[in-house]
Amino acid sequence: MTRLIALSGESNFATDIATRAAVTGFQASGDRRMNFVSSLFSEAVDYLVSRDLPGYVGLGDRIKDVSSSIRFKQDIKRRVIEIVQGYPAPENVESTASEWRAYVGLISDALAKR
Repeated sequence: MTRLIALSGESNFATDIATRAAVTGFQASGDRRMNFVSSLFSEAVDYLVSRDLPGYVGLGDRIKDVSSSIRFKQDIKRRVIEIVQGYPAPENVESTASEWRAYVGLISDALAKR
C-alpha cells in the first residue's frame, strides 16, 4: 500500500494520512484491510483534533494541560477505531468509488452520532 502511495507521485494531506494509516494498519495483527481502514479514519480524526485542540487546552475542567490533551486525543482515536471496526469495509480495494463513498458516508454518520 505505501509503495502504491509513493509511486503515485502525490504528496498531499490525503497521501500523508494514507501513508501513516498503511504503516499503522499493517503492523497490527488481524484483518489488515479493516486495520488500514480504521487507521485511516483514526489518523484523519487525529489531524483534525490536533489542529483544533490547542485552543481549548486550559479552558474548562476537561483539558487542563498537555497531558490531558494527549489522553483526550488517544481516547478519541481509540473510540474512532472501535466505531469503524463495527462497519466492515468493502472486500476489494478495487471496489468502485461509489461503494467507497457510501462506506465513508456510513462511517461519517456513525461518528457524528457518537
